Amino acid sequence: KRVQEAEAAALNTEEETKAAKRKEIEERLAALKLAQQKEEDQKTNFFGDHSGITCDGCGACPIVGYRYRCKSCANHDVCETCFDMWAGGKGTMTNGLGKQTLSQDPTDHSFKMYKDKSFKPLVKGSSKNPTAKAAAKTKPNDPCTCLSGKKFKKCCGTGGGLTWHCMVAVEPSTRACLGACWCGATRVALARLARAAEAQKQG
Repeated sequence: KRVQEAEAAALNTEEETKAAKRKEIEERLAALKLAQQKEEDQKTNFFGDHSGITCDGCGACPIVGYRYRCKSCANHDVCETCFDMWAGGKGTMTNGLGKQTLSQDPTDHSFKMYKDKSFKPLVKGSSKNPTAKAAAKTKPNDPCTCLSGKKFKKCCGTGGGLTWHCMVAVEPSTRACLGACWCGATRVALARLARAAEAQKQG
């Protein structure tokens, strides 16, 4: 009996160890995923061409990539390379541009990512660089999108929804449904039905 109890205790301990290890791995993966998402967000919002902005550290102009601005100085910008050299206040702080007096003591500075109106993103997904263009709006004098041959303002553009031209060939039982799902495909299909009905009348 004691042997069985010892084996059961050892088994429980092993299961607990596995569960703890599994939890640790899951937490690390979650932290890694969060860090990756944060990096992607930073690239989308701050990685780009900072037109007209010069790095006070090395003199590069314009700053391309990440731009960092010192919260302790009035007008102090550095590029990503100089920011890495600063190393959170433990590295070096240069003033290669030499156009203003800046402390070269790394501990006197505190940088954060920054952008202004001159910023042009280089990563897709930014609000300033949408990947998809908005659909062109139909103008009043354009041909109607239902293919009726009439001007948009005298057909579907009147604001009355489905026109008689489109509805004439549709059975009453389906009109309510078609009106609820009014889209480009529906307009084309209805227009074809209408033309077919008119051709039959004329024939």
